[in-house]
Amino acid sequence: MIKYILSFILLLASPAAFAQEREQWAITGAAKEGNELTFVDVGSAYEVNGYIRAWTASVYQRPQIMGSQDVYADKVLMEYDCRQKRSRSLHIVVYNRAGGVISSWETGNGWRYILPGSVGDGPHLVACGKEEPRKLVAGFDPVVELNKVLEIMKK
Repeated sequence: MIKYILSFILLLASPAAFAQEREQWAITGAAKEGNELTFVDVGSAYEVNGYIRAWTASVYQRPQIMGSQDVYADKVLMEYDCRQKRSRSLHIVVYNRAGGVISSWETGNGWRYILPGSVGDGPHLVACGKEEPRKLVAGFDPVVELNKVLEIMKK
């Protein structure tokens, strides 16, 4: 995880990293096999009826297959029940290697309990204020900078 955070310091010099000031992405985890990095946009977090909603993003070094398409990243609007440590997805957008949208849809997923220490635990802990976010430069978007993120993941 530390090598990914240090590598992102170099990435943040990119002009695209300053494009949108209200986004504030934080890196929240890496899968043990190194295929997935997760992020949460702490700038998008808000409360609805006692639950926290925030956009998350995942970048995949080896693509996930969706039909005949290779998915290299996704963004998911998540809703977190911080008291019961569970989450559900509300909206999903999946992206190809070029950062183009493959598909976008509303979900009707029910609540799922979050496994401690899992890739999904990091965004939950940050969104619920239980862990200090490791913020990246304001405006940095892991999907816009997809190719640079994938290069860092190869190291």
